Amino acid sequence: AQKNGAKIKVRTSFQGITDTGIRTKEEEIDCKLFVDARGVSSLIQKDRTGVILSAQYEVYADWIKKGKVEVYFNHEKYPGFFAWVIPSGEGKGKV
Repeated sequence: AQKNGAKIKVRTSFQGITDTGIRTKEEEIDCKLFVDARGVSSLIQKDRTGVILSAQYEVYADWIKKGKVEVYFNHEKYPGFFAWVIPSGEGKGKV
């Protein structure tokens, strides 16, 4: 993702959504897409504008490679959303 221009921010405190992106404690960031990977804690937020509910499954497949996270953007298969595979072992991952 970084090779294609994505900026990855860790240890960044998300504060809210703005008209053009997001706001952190340190700055406002213009973006078209951001990934909130806080897990259940993100559901506590009062303002759920733009939040899409999702499901997670653990799957077993020989094509899942340990150490390689895959993110898929396909507007035909996942309109307005994305899918990912996060390996939890060789041949096993969270989708």
